[in-house]
Amino acid sequence: MRSLGLRLATLLLLGGLGWGLFGPFLSLPYLFDDPVVLRAARDARWAEIWTSLRWPVGYYRSLGLTLWKAADLLWREGAVLALRGLGLALHIFNAALVGLLYRRISGSGSRWAALLAAFWFLLFPFSLQAVIYPSALIHPLVAFLTLLGALLASTHTLRGMVGALFPVALAPFAAEHGVMAGWLVCLATVLSGKRPVAADSRVRIFAWIYGMLPMASLALWVSLAGPGKAMRGLPVADWGRNALYFLQGLITPLPQAIPAGWPAGSAALALLGLIVLGALAFVFYQSGYISVWVVGVGWYGLAVLPALLTRPFVYVMDGPRLMYLGAAGAAWIWAEGIQWLARRPSWGRILAAVGIGAVALAHGAFLKSMHEQLKAGGALVRETLRQVREVPPGSTLVFINYPSWLASSSERYPFGHEGIPLIPDYVGIGAFLHANLGESWEVLALSFPDVLQPWRFRYGTLGSWPGWEGMAEIVQRADAVFRVDYRTEGSLRLVRVGGRRPCPFEWASFGPGSLVLCEASVERGKGELIVLTTWALRAPVHEDWTVFLHLYGPDGRLVAQEDGYLIGKTLPPRWMRVGASVQDIRRLPISPTASLGAYRIGLGVYRSDTGERVNFHSGMFVPQEDRVIPLAAIDLP
Repeated sequence: MRSLGLRLATLLLLGGLGWGLFGPFLSLPYLFDDPVVLRAARDARWAEIWTSLRWPVGYYRSLGLTLWKAADLLWREGAVLALRGLGLALHIFNAALVGLLYRRISGSGSRWAALLAAFWFLLFPFSLQAVIYPSALIHPLVAFLTLLGALLASTHTLRGMVGALFPVALAPFAAEHGVMAGWLVCLATVLSGKRPVAADSRVRIFAWIYGMLPMASLALWVSLAGPGKAMRGLPVADWGRNALYFLQGLITPLPQAIPAGWPAGSAALALLGLIVLGALAFVFYQSGYISVWVVGVGWYGLAVLPALLTRPFVYVMDGPRLMYLGAAGAAWIWAEGIQWLARRPSWGRILAAVGIGAVALAHGAFLKSMHEQLKAGGALVRETLRQVREVPPGSTLVFINYPSWLASSSERYPFGHEGIPLIPDYVGIGAFLHANLGESWEVLALSFPDVLQPWRFRYGTLGSWPGWEGMAEIVQRADAVFRVDYRTEGSLRLVRVGGRRPCPFEWASFGPGSLVLCEASVERGKGELIVLTTWALRAPVHEDWTVFLHLYGPDGRLVAQEDGYLIGKTLPPRWMRVGASVQDIRRLPISPTASLGAYRIGLGVYRSDTGERVNFHSGMFVPQEDRVIPLAAIDLP
């Protein structure tokens, strides 16, 4: 009973920490590859899932796709929460299994070292990607089946070794790297304990069976994919870069000592790995726990081997989730290393405590940065869904400078990216909207370098810059144009900057009747005034005109302004089509210390090359000497 109570307490402790780390992100919408997988799950019939490569881009992940289809049918809009919750639950259970397996593998019976291994796995910094994205659910799923099989097989009882056959046989159906489950379980079974039991004939028989299962799984995949797809190779250079990238996970957080971008970074990382793994092998051999080193390094190597050999480095460097299954082996090595220190005299225990604290701080800092990126990105995508709901389905939407990914401004590791994907180019905002809202819009994402600015995180934007003429043609045909502002205080803000709109009136015309102000309105926002104007072009404009919007205080002084082309500075009047009419939305900030009184909003047009203001004609506004239309008056604050 006491042992059961301790295990339950440990599981609750792991669950509480896991919830604290990942729980805040359970409510995120579908992101990253999620929309693509959701579409595949909805399009596939049940039988097709198990008899063909229905997972996107030709992977055989029938068990994972079955879970997706079942969740979508059962909960529809709530499926994303169910799938993400399942991923978190599997991560917590996997951490507990890692701790239990450590005791079997080491044969030491040390509960605190087993707990350390469990927490090391839970906090493994590269696992975040595998836990928060439902499309990466396959990684915790494969790990759960493999770890469960290893735990059952390591009992060395007939019931346990027979029971292990089920999860080991099922793992390849979760994802292609699940084919390694048989060899991983074989490794853990044969080398469990301080005295490996390879001489036991019953263990040898089951180890042989476990070892043959990957061959059967591989044969099934080749039969479905065809030999041409199955036998594609990679350049040797990619193998080397992949190996160095995965080495970082095995000896993390030590690679953080190597400066990112250092010319000798590859050699330094390889040398660091050789020294660390060699030193650990030596001390483990001296203390009689060399089997832990063999199982840990062997487990990690086998787990990442499929990705190392078959994925190009450009894919691997963006895929820290690929290390998820291997993280168990790394956790066992480091837990045993800390325990070896603790077995030394008093100085050893001090070093062990310092080592635990240093690892916790390093991993915690990495995860904190990732959490901040997720918080900023999550707020943006939620706001995107909220604003798009206000636009009728079928409308044409344009998104400008929308982030595809976010990453830390300072790299901690010499290889790979340390960021979070939001909406990749190959997925697109349209698929993201359809997956989360169930409706379709015609969507185009563009990059507008003129308004991009440095931000607290690095980022990459969706789409490309089509040139001024191309941009103008696109935005004046769109029903709604949105732009992402990278604000200095650290947040991301999605603002609607305009779109096409009929011209119901003609309040004023600029120049020889070319550019017409059709209507205007002012709304109060949080800390700002939102000014909505509608413009139409009646005749070609041959000069480079710019619109200005001014806010004048009670004393008549200029207190805020927003100058630029129409629709978020993307549409110069000279590039408008004759007959086109568009809405332009601008925001004038209100200072928290603004004086009480009546404020005036003025609007006008000037030539960009000379700064000369353009005359206007109006039956509504009296022409002013400064050529400013007195658009509205408002009392503030």
